[in-house]
Amino acid sequence: MSFRYESELVAPAQAWLQRQGLLTRSEFAMPWGICDLVGLQFDTRHVKKRLALGQRRPIGPARRVALLARIPDRDTGRSVRLGTLRSLFGDLVSAETITEDLKRLIENKFACRTTRGTYQKLNGWEPLHRRLVAVELKLDRVQDALHQAMANLALTRESYVGMPMDRAARLQGGPNAARFRQANVGLLGIGPNTCRVLIPVPRGGPTRTVPERHCAERFWRSYVKGS
Repeated sequence: MSFRYESELVAPAQAWLQRQGLLTRSEFAMPWGICDLVGLQFDTRHVKKRLALGQRRPIGPARRVALLARIPDRDTGRSVRLGTLRSLFGDLVSAETITEDLKRLIENKFACRTTRGTYQKLNGWEPLHRRLVAVELKLDRVQDALHQAMANLALTRESYVGMPMDRAARLQGGPNAARFRQANVGLLGIGPNTCRVLIPVPRGGPTRTVPERHCAERFWRSYVKGS
C-alpha cells in the first residue's frame, strides 16, 4: 500500500509513540512552525511531588515559564527581588506583566513572597517529564523534513523524520543518511500498521530549557484531568 497523503502517516507514528508509554499531540505549535507529532512521558515520581504542593494548574505561557525559571528555589535559601526580575527581562516584558505573572504564580502555589518582600519558587519536581519526542512526517521532500526536524532540536534532543517505509529504506541506504546522522536526527519507516526506527538517535534525558518546560506544561492539563 502506498500513502497518498501525509495525514495517513499520523496514526502509525502515533501508535509507535503510544506503545512506548508517551502521551501524544498532533499539529503541535512551535515558535518556528507546526510539528506533526509530539510525544511526552511524564515522570510519575515528580508528578506526585508537584501534586503534593497543590500545583494542579499549568504554569502558563512560555513567558511565565521563563519567569519562574529565574526565581530561586526556596530549598536553596535564596530569593530574588522584583526589581531584579524586571531588569532580567528588560524591555522584553513590561513591569506590569511581570507583576501580574508573579501574582498568578503565587495564586497557583508555584512561588511565594518572603517577609522581606522577595520571591522564591516552590519546586522540587523539575524536570516534570522523562522523555520528549518530536516527529516530522513527509511523503518525500527529504531536505524540508530534515530542516524541520533539526529546528525541533531546539525543543528536544530526540527528533525524527517519519516517511513511507519504501522511501525511508532508500534514504537509509543512500547518501543523505549521513546528513541525518551528522544532524543527530532519526528516521522512521512507516507502513499502514507499522513504524520502525531506521536511523536511531540517543534518547538523552530531559533538559530544563524554557521551550521544553513549556511543552510539558501544554500536556499537563489533560494529564491531570485524566489521572
